[in-house]
Amino acid sequence: MDAHPKLALVRKLLAKAEHHTCPPPEAEALTAKAAELCAEYGLDAALAAAAEGATVLPINRVIRLDAPYAAAKRSLLYTVAKAYRCEGVALSSARLHLFGFPADIDRAEMLFTSLLLQAANAIAETPCPDHLSGAKVTAWANSWMMGFTRAIGARLGTAESAAVSSAQREVTGGRPGVALVLADQSVQVQAAVKSTYPALRMTRRTSSGTGAGAGYRAGQRASLGGSGVSGGSRTAVSS
Repeated sequence: MDAHPKLALVRKLLAKAEHHTCPPPEAEALTAKAAELCAEYGLDAALAAAAEGATVLPINRVIRLDAPYAAAKRSLLYTVAKAYRCEGVALSSARLHLFGFPADIDRAEMLFTSLLLQAANAIAETPCPDHLSGAKVTAWANSWMMGFTRAIGARLGTAESAAVSSAQREVTGGRPGVALVLADQSVQVQAAVKSTYPALRMTRRTSSGTGAGAGYRAGQRASLGGSGVSGGSRTAVSS
């Protein structure tokens, strides 16, 4: 059972949204509520961590992505994690090393898992253009995932900004400002990345497929609610 009631409710909302019988209007309502609660949960955890001082520190976790489209899934995970104030280092097309505070990594993984299922359902219902075959079908699916990822990133950014603004207005005397707490945590996360990977090179994924538009529209509809390293190239991901 989830320790935080908001996170437990987010899981329930996501589970309902993932079901193929969920009507579109209800899915839209679930989308708004899940994103709102997930953002509030992240801020609750950030402020609690700040109050506890050095007892709560950034952690890191290597996530392995399964085929097919592992690199596209990695980009989606990075986008969700970045929106939740984490950083990611690509170890290979199928592995991403996440750095962040525990609550932020946990909520990023939770939402990513749900989005993968939602993406699989949506792409199965999206007809691939008949004239495509072979490698072009793969390129179309990859571009679909990239469009889906861009839509999710934009929506999460909006939800997080709204939650921060609302929390900042509620700050009372004696409590640290929300922006200050988040800035301090960002510095700590960046320091953890740099300590592990002193020299990183930035990469940007591109796609020649034609499914980005369909993927973006599916992303607009979607509901938002280890430390060992060996082998592989190491790059900071930009999506």
